[in-house]
Amino acid sequence: MLKTEPKLTNMQQKIAGLIAKGYTNYQIASALKIAEGTVNAHIHNIFNKFRFHNRAQIAVLAYEKQIID
Repeated sequence: MLKTEPKLTNMQQKIAGLIAKGYTNYQIASALKIAEGTVNAHIHNIFNKFRFHNRAQIAVLAYEKQIID
């Protein structure tokens, strides 16, 4: 059985791109005009979806998927 790679939602892509640029959760929330708790939830969902353990892994994913502005 083939397993498909998980996909990032549009918001998760935006957040991953900002993480790759070195933004803090507070800065991401300000840039996207969302609550910091919402940013935390999206990051948590990315961790679970890809079985990641740190933000550096999200940054690498952002570069690999070319989702950085």
